[in-house]
Amino acid sequence: MYRKIIQIIGLLMVTLIIGMTSIYAFGLDDEGLKGQSVLVLHSYSEDFIWTRDLQESIRESFESIQDPFTMRIEYMDSKNAYTDAIKERLFDLYRTKYAPGDLTL
Repeated sequence: MYRKIIQIIGLLMVTLIIGMTSIYAFGLDDEGLKGQSVLVLHSYSEDFIWTRDLQESIRESFESIQDPFTMRIEYMDSKNAYTDAIKERLFDLYRTKYAPGDLTL
């Protein structure tokens, strides 16, 4: 079960990276995100300065987009609390919360 959770979380992170790269590589403009859903998945909690700085940079990158889109932000807090039980619960939570097709990027 642990391996499956790690694979799912890894897949979510890779998807986010590829999606962010696509925005810059293919010149996705404001119209390209209209009505889209974006998930930002942070490994650590927002208690850490590097997590806050990263989230602020992401927010600033998307700030110029005028058309409505949804940005969902999750903090896994893996630095403070990341037992096998928590990993399983996170997996179940994300699987339930983000059903297939809910997220674009």
